[in-house]
Amino acid sequence: MLSNQLIALRSSDAVDVMFANPLTGVVEILFQTGHAYTYKNVSRRAIVNLILNPNMSLGLWINESLVRSQRVEYKSQGKLNPELSAFSCYQAA
Repeated sequence: MLSNQLIALRSSDAVDVMFANPLTGVVEILFQTGHAYTYKNVSRRAIVNLILNPNMSLGLWINESLVRSQRVEYKSQGKLNPELSAFSCYQAA
């Protein structure tokens, strides 16, 4: 549990894939738009809570633990190459 954890897929209109590391406090998210972000200095307690609660809303968690947190730093990793979108968890409608 102390390494990168793939957050179980939940119904989310925004998140495609999400990894969280409770040891380092790093969260990596690929949104369905194709944009990827790395968040650092995330509360380790919040990450563990997310991992242990599979029914928790990803959108709510992201807003509370990442977007509204003053301690979290983020960096855009760019946009997913369109050719790779076929490997995405979700297919465009």
